[in-house]
Amino acid sequence: MIILDLKKSNTSREQKIETYVNLAAQVFGSVEEAKKRIYALSTTEYNGFQVKCPEDVSDRFKDLPGVVFVLPDVYVDPLNKEYRGAD
Repeated sequence: MIILDLKKSNTSREQKIETYVNLAAQVFGSVEEAKKRIYALSTTEYNGFQVKCPEDVSDRFKDLPGVVFVLPDVYVDPLNKEYRGAD
């Protein structure tokens, strides 16, 4: 989970999503690959998104502008590499 500090409080949902995709594209090399990797996002409860990638790749997000912190997704089963979701 990548949590961002989006300074503008009046940023639209679409603008936030575009920001997420462009940020992920910096790590994954293209907008197309970023869109494939993003599997969840929030524009209301928090500003952030979740991507499918190994931990060493997720570390690349830590130094990007606006990133507050990077957390592992507790709903991903690392052994079977499946999304378990909340029950």
